[in-house]
Amino acid sequence: MSLTLSELSRYVPGLETVPSALQDRLLAATRPLEAGVGTFLFRAGDPCSHLAVLAAGRVRVSAAAASGREVLLYRVHPGELCTITMSCLLGEVSYPADGVVEKAIRAILLPRSLFLELYDQLAGFRSACHRLFAGRLVDLMTLVAMLAFATTSQRLAAVLSRRGPRVHATHEQLAAELGTSREVVTRALKQLEEAQLVRTHRGWVEVLDSEGLLRRVDGLW
Repeated sequence: MSLTLSELSRYVPGLETVPSALQDRLLAATRPLEAGVGTFLFRAGDPCSHLAVLAAGRVRVSAAAASGREVLLYRVHPGELCTITMSCLLGEVSYPADGVVEKAIRAILLPRSLFLELYDQLAGFRSACHRLFAGRLVDLMTLVAMLAFATTSQRLAAVLSRRGPRVHATHEQLAAELGTSREVVTRALKQLEEAQLVRTHRGWVEVLDSEGLLRRVDGLW
């Protein structure tokens, strides 16, 4: 994946004003990466040396307990940057979470030294990073509140309302996303189905009443 600066700018926000002295090094230092579903881009405890910028695909970032249970923190799509990776690059710390490919990716790898140079020199890139940090912080604060105060039914309602009207996921996959067991998710889905908010199918869930699901979530606040 040999890229021009204009192509790279499509995936990395804030590169519109790269100084000419940095352009050649930017294009020379980046390298392509392709990875299939299930590939770990990083694991908790790994050193952080590169920022993977997605051109296609999707990455799931989650935190796991020793028991094997995990909680989805967020997903990274093309046009977004992984905020945990950025914080690790800036703070020179190891990854505190796992990043696994959920949909086959094509990506561009920026080495840490280049990321820091762009962050220091380009106000547009730095501002884009700050906006991503701010937005992700709000999302994570909402997640913490949901984990602390919401029932599984409410948390599931939030996921389904966001991903509907057709949510292609098994009970086990939904359980992994919520950090709970398959049996708990099955019971919560039955409650939502009895309330005529969803209809379950083999391998997917049909959202019948998105507003009704949101009213369940609103009850938390």
